[in-house]
Amino acid sequence: MPKNIKLTYFDFKGFGEPVRLALAIAGLDFEDFRIKREDWPAIKPTMPFGHVPVLEVDGQKVAQSGAMLRYIGKLVPESGLYPSDIWTAFKVDEIIGVVDDIMRLLRPSFATKDEDEIVRLRTALVAPEGELTLALAQLEASLAKTAGAKFALNDGPTIADISIYVILDLLSSGVLTAMPKDVYAKHPQLSKVVNAVRAHPKVKEWESKH
Repeated sequence: MPKNIKLTYFDFKGFGEPVRLALAIAGLDFEDFRIKREDWPAIKPTMPFGHVPVLEVDGQKVAQSGAMLRYIGKLVPESGLYPSDIWTAFKVDEIIGVVDDIMRLLRPSFATKDEDEIVRLRTALVAPEGELTLALAQLEASLAKTAGAKFALNDGPTIADISIYVILDLLSSGVLTAMPKDVYAKHPQLSKVVNAVRAHPKVKEWESKH
């Protein structure tokens, strides 16, 4: 087991929050280092591939949040965060890929400071035939195949549940211009996952402190 774990990311949720929650659920002690915006230019050259989040394990730095999530799950197998069953792990990876696709849909609206353009882009995403609307419906349909489970795939949380929770929490938070708070409300399986993760004792403890 590693002696020292340090997560480096900015002081907001984004791509760092799933890793924070996975570490918390797994019961791993870690340093939650949050970069100030003004300090980023000096820190950027020290990060692998020049971006964050970065997980430093006993002095070795590794990038890519998906890789971090799988590492944490494998490091603490009893947590169930990354299933030992090959098929279930395959489905976990599929869901994480879908969440990454959803994040990519949002990137153009994050890349502009033009408020009118932000509204235009996000309104198009959540239109009846918008790409985000369709992506959420497709994810809902996929989760419906395991509707009897307490979480997305089984009765315990996986890194897939954490990924779903963080992105849907962001989308419905009200902080994103032109993004309706009820963006996923009509999807019972997505709502189930969000509620189950939010109610998890270690998630509740983490969020109460941060």
